[in-house]
Parts: sequence; C-alpha cells; structure tokens
Amino acid sequence: MESRIRHAARITIGTMLRLDPAFPPLWRSATTLQFGADAVAVLDDPEPWQQRLLRELERGIPDAALDPIAIALGAPEAAAGRFVRRIAPALIGPPAPRVRVILQVPEGFPRETTGQVAHSLRSAGLEVTEATWWDAPGEPVPDAAPVVILGHHLIAPRRAAALMGRDLAHLPLIFTGPGAEIGPFVVPGRTACLSCIAARRRDDDPAWPHVAAQLLGRTAPVLSDALTVEASLVAARLISEAVRSPRRLRSHSLSLREGSLHRSMRVHRPHAACRCRSLAGTWTADDPAVPATTTATVLARPA
Repeated sequence: MESRIRHAARITIGTMLRLDPAFPPLWRSATTLQFGADAVAVLDDPEPWQQRLLRELERGIPDAALDPIAIALGAPEAAAGRFVRRIAPALIGPPAPRVRVILQVPEGFPRETTGQVAHSLRSAGLEVTEATWWDAPGEPVPDAAPVVILGHHLIAPRRAAALMGRDLAHLPLIFTGPGAEIGPFVVPGRTACLSCIAARRRDDDPAWPHVAAQLLGRTAPVLSDALTVEASLVAARLISEAVRSPRRLRSHSLSLREGSLHRSMRVHRPHAACRCRSLAGTWTADDPAVPATTTATVLARPA
C-alpha cells in the first residue's frame, strides 16, 4: 500500500493539502474526532480510510494526488473530495497575499525608530518600502500602495493634504511622548480624513489649533522599543483590516500609552466643515449612516 501511496503522490507537485498544526485531530470519544481545542470541525464515526488519510494529511498531500491516495487507502471513488470539504476549517489555507505599503518618513525622524517600525511591519506580513515624504506639485508619486505616515505629536496638514490630493490611502503612526496614536486608515473620498479629526478636536477644544501649531516640528521623547513595536503591529492590523474590507465607511484609531495595558479606541466619521468627500465642494453635511465619534477603552491582549 505504501508504494501505491508514494506513486500517487508523485503525480503532481501542485498545491499541498495539509492539516493545520493549530487544529490537530483529537478524540472526543471512542467514535468522534474533533480538530483543535475549539473544535473547528467534528467528525463522527470516521472510517478506517479516513483515519489513514488524516495521517497522510498531517504530512501533506498534493491536491491532484488526493483521490489516488485516498483510493489506495480504501476510499470509494470521489469520496476524498467530500471528506476534505467536511474538514476544510482544519486545513492550512492558501497564503494571504502580502500587502505592499510605503513607510513615509519625515526629514530628521530618528533612524532607529524608523528601522524598528519597518522591521515590525514586515514581521506582520507587510511588504515595506521606505520613502521620504513628497509634496512638490510636479513630483511623481513613487507608488500607489497605502502609505504609513510617521510623525511626532501630529501630522503636518500639508503632508496629509499632499496624500489626499494624490488619492493615496494612508495611515498615521504618531509618537506623542507619553505614547503613540495609530490610525485612522484614510481612504480619500470615502472615510474621515485627518482634517476631519482636527476639526472635531477643534469643536471639543477651540484652543486646539493654537496648541497644534506649537507642536508642529517638535520631536517627541523616544519611546521604549516595546511600545514602538506594539504600535507598529497595531498599524499593520489596521491596514490589513482595511484591505480586507475596502468598502467600510467607518474608520478608527487607537492610542497606546507607555507602561499601560489599556488602549483607547476612537471611531471617526467625516466632519461637516471638511469637504474631503465632496466633488467641487458639494459636501455640506455629515453622513448619518456613519456612527458619530466615540471613545472606548479596551484592555490590550498581552503579547
């Protein structure tokens, strides 16, 4: 039998079918198998050929060799495909495509922090290209990938305006001194932009524009490596979530504080005074379908 299985496995090298080690087959009882501690799939009364096939799936089977191998193990014709569909949640899925991002670094930003952010984004599965920020009217856009904007205290309005004017999705990663602010992921013409957020902050505190003007150009204190990495991983998750749900209107940001397990989350919507979602300045009112800005404090999951 083993020689027949090896012969079947040589039929093709193609895509491999393999049980995910995170969901091992576990006996619930003498007659019932579950996959993983949380039972992502359950198999009642598995037949002998199914149990043998599971052992092969733990090692991996070329997809085109599934039927020949299953038949060699005693399965009826075409039964293997139905069996694999039943346990599909326990199989390793196809690798997700790597999201490409540009890490936009302002002049004078600490190289050590930039390197930590870039490394963390890559560790989270993103493909990262570093670039200085651009704003010259005739300057070509180096890439249409989403942009992660690094900054201290806040993002200069002209930097955000340049990205909006070039229709580039972007996400700010701001180091504030006591912590970091990440997000929101801005899709020009669809979600709240950084000007919307500034306008709402001005509504809450009329003195904010004067305070913000004094923060521009100031360097924030260096944060710990741990918080820099955590903020970068949050940025990667926000980007991945936005790429998976491109039509979502709501956007949110998270604030982290040095030495704290808590995160503050805000949900954002476009502001009536900002015309970022209008054509020729026709936008005049908030979209009632998008919830108002709210703040919630959530406990961070330990690493």
